[in-house]
Amino acid sequence: MTQIVEKVVLVPFDYANALNNCGHEIETALVGLGKKYAAELESMQLAFQKAGKLEHALTVKNEIRRFDFEKRLADNHLVPGPQELKNLQRKYITAPQPIREDVARTYLRRLEAARNELTVAGKLEEATVAQKQIDAISQKYLAHEQL
Repeated sequence: MTQIVEKVVLVPFDYANALNNCGHEIETALVGLGKKYAAELESMQLAFQKAGKLEHALTVKNEIRRFDFEKRLADNHLVPGPQELKNLQRKYITAPQPIREDVARTYLRRLEAARNELTVAGKLEEATVAQKQIDAISQKYLAHEQL
């Protein structure tokens, strides 16, 4: 009987570049969020078309064009109507912050563990680098929270 053994390779945590890596991971997640918004806009336009709601379909079509060009969504982009579109916009305007916070907290947990391990190992300079990354990520992505 042949036994297959999976080898797990642990990649060392790059604590010195955590802020950059965290930012990159956040941006990647936000690109996916933009794609979801665009897909929901397409579905909404089609639903309005099928319902014979010309003005609503045209408003959504304009938002599709605007978003395709600008690749961003902010409060100043909120439309007066239809309400379904306005609700969708609000949903996606608020969606990035929880993503940023979740990714940042994941990095902070890993950095805190690395800092503690480095400190115990007597690698105080490296532990200080990890602490600086903790401070930078906290400041950039969780500045509004009490830490």
